Amino acid sequence: MQTIWTKPILGGLLIGLIGLLARALPAWSAPRSYLGGGVSFQGLATSPATFGGNVTGRWQVEGAPISLRSSVLFGREGTAIVPTISWDVPAGDRLNFFVGAGGTFTLDQGATLVGNRSALAVQPGVELSLNDRWVWYGNAIVPINGATDGSAGIALQSGIGFQF
Repeated sequence: MQTIWTKPILGGLLIGLIGLLARALPAWSAPRSYLGGGVSFQGLATSPATFGGNVTGRWQVEGAPISLRSSVLFGREGTAIVPTISWDVPAGDRLNFFVGAGGTFTLDQGATLVGNRSALAVQPGVELSLNDRWVWYGNAIVPINGATDGSAGIALQSGIGFQF
């Protein structure tokens, strides 16, 4: 039985697990600028759930707690580009939480993982340096009114990036 506490509890457990993983890895630097790829999922407003792919990049602004980010999402019937600017919150020497704001821009007429029209978006996420070259990232893209029928849901993505 699902209650209103189920999702916050599961989210807290996931954040705790990421924190434990960060402590278990050898010491490396905090996540830096990177380019990577991975999988994307959108199932909160679509039936059946839709899987796709992503290419994601981050450029860390030196000396400031902000980053410029962009993702290209492939899936459903089209492709979308999601540029954002984020506020970064380091949590230890390998872990970084962030929240970004930007937009979703659809490149095709069909439905994408973030809807079928361009929209404003919010992007919360986390990054974990696996070693001095590789980073794991995971985030959600929440479009604001991204579909003409109001059905655009949250797109979740995860992947591995090469740090530079």
